Amino acid sequence: MRSFYPNCIPVQGAKNIAFYDLEKQKLKRFYKPDLLLSNDGVVPPAFDLQNIHENGLKLLEHHQLMMQKEDIHLLRSIQPSNFYRWKTPSFITNAVIELSQENGLLITGKFENLLTCIEKLRCKHVLLKVTTRVDPTHLKHLIDLIHHSFIHSVQLVLPFQEELYTDDFGSFIMNQPKIKCLIVESAPFKKNLEDKIFFYEHQLKSSIDKKPEQFITNLFLFSESQLHHTYFNRKLFVGANGEIKNAPECNETVGLIQNMEQPQQLIDLVKTSVFQKYWYVTKERCEVCKDCEFRHACIDNRVPHQRENGYWYHLEECNYDPYTGSWKSEAKPPA
Repeated sequence: MRSFYPNCIPVQGAKNIAFYDLEKQKLKRFYKPDLLLSNDGVVPPAFDLQNIHENGLKLLEHHQLMMQKEDIHLLRSIQPSNFYRWKTPSFITNAVIELSQENGLLITGKFENLLTCIEKLRCKHVLLKVTTRVDPTHLKHLIDLIHHSFIHSVQLVLPFQEELYTDDFGSFIMNQPKIKCLIVESAPFKKNLEDKIFFYEHQLKSSIDKKPEQFITNLFLFSESQLHHTYFNRKLFVGANGEIKNAPECNETVGLIQNMEQPQQLIDLVKTSVFQKYWYVTKERCEVCKDCEFRHACIDNRVPHQRENGYWYHLEECNYDPYTGSWKSEAKPPA
């Protein structure tokens, strides 16, 4: 009898197989013929150790993905896995909020109301993007409000102004434990200060292109991906004009933050089927993605569209092709 370590999960793609080591939080990918007795290009519903040839077993053992024969008996004492039981107490797990003159969120009172809403949603992780110049003293006041809130982590994005590149403001940010990073856009220079404050010469832009180093391998994401879309699930976006959407990429607006007088109003919007439209679109239900070995490690911001047969697809093509096992910038491997 042979067995993988319980924390090592094989995920088959059309061309490759990836092993998700959820304990070490690493992902190892293998070309199918290097492991399997046959490779017909069809992704079987379940992975079977009986299909791995002897050299493939040795390769997996070399990468410490398989248990030693003398330890197999320990499997009897290991309880069944809870990998698929993803749960969270949060209505919203992460939010992207733009602070602007138009939506009023730069006003102290309205910003405090927003923090109250986020607290009621039990949202712990927030990206705040300020869209206009703000007096540093006022900005410090808003950040102090975050410090006393229930938010766990904040990424802050600001447009460049000279007052931000001072020892006083830099020291203030460095001493804010909840601010994990500050990004200053459109600066006249590029600089990294202690991996916490970053000045960029351009504006940040979202991209649909993937890179291997962006894939995340951990128990939380793997379990979430079984029943949810790992980008749209439990996300909230409030735009510069006050528009409330599931995510910046979504077309559906469900309300305006200016009209939210009570936290319960926002909670009610979040509970609507329109807002949650993409929450349960798993990669297993998306064309192409369902045949990709990275499908449980990928946070994909492309908006899915549904076909009449119930499956989903993307208008934008991913820069990784699971059928050739190659990236757009790479030459295709031999068949």
